[in-house]
Amino acid sequence: MGWLHASLPFGSIRVSPGRLTVSLPFRQVSFSPDEVESLTIYRPFPYLATHVRVNHHKADAPKVIYFTNWSGADKLLREIEQRGFVPQGGRDRR
Repeated sequence: MGWLHASLPFGSIRVSPGRLTVSLPFRQVSFSPDEVESLTIYRPFPYLATHVRVNHHKADAPKVIYFTNWSGADKLLREIEQRGFVPQGGRDRR
């Protein structure tokens, strides 16, 4: 289904314990914790921007989703955790 790369100021990410939503002006993708296997840091090139990759198994969402922000992927992952979103899609998925 393609890919989605969102970044500020054109994209946004909203997080709550039960929902993670990545939005662009033309597209919005929302996930429950059960649909997300993991959130990982993606560094395509050393010393350049880092991205958070949403590893998921939601059939109607783009296969590859990256989000970039100005404060860095490490800080974004910490903020997602602090807001209570915990990926659970990788647990006992059969």
